[in-house]
Amino acid sequence: MTRERLYLFDTTLRDGAQTNGVDFTLQDKRLIAAALPGALLKQHGGVIVENHINMLLPVNGQPAIPAEVLAVFINSRAANEAFRSITGSVAVSAYELESFPLPHPKYLKELIALINQNRPAPELEQACQQIYHLIR
Repeated sequence: MTRERLYLFDTTLRDGAQTNGVDFTLQDKRLIAAALPGALLKQHGGVIVENHINMLLPVNGQPAIPAEVLAVFINSRAANEAFRSITGSVAVSAYELESFPLPHPKYLKELIALINQNRPAPELEQACQQIYHLIR
């Protein structure tokens, strides 16, 4: 049984952000997610990640939602707006991620179907917005 990993990281320290006088006052997105394939971990025996990356690991076997689906959801503008509602911080902490209002898996069924059909990004975004009732 493979265990998929998901990592999230904040994007405030983009290239050049550490430069004196550079100030990103409006950050379009704080959350970026991607699935880390179990095969990669198995092949290399682990990974070393940058210290601003928060990794989510399943604790009991196969998660209810595949990492790839969760990554699509977390990358959505809808999820980003939900995250902004719980924090004004520019960093993404593990504590804040635990407070992040992820939907129950039953509400992600439509999103899973759209991903399996390789639907375009705007349709995926619309499904994510419907999950948080941002559109009808």
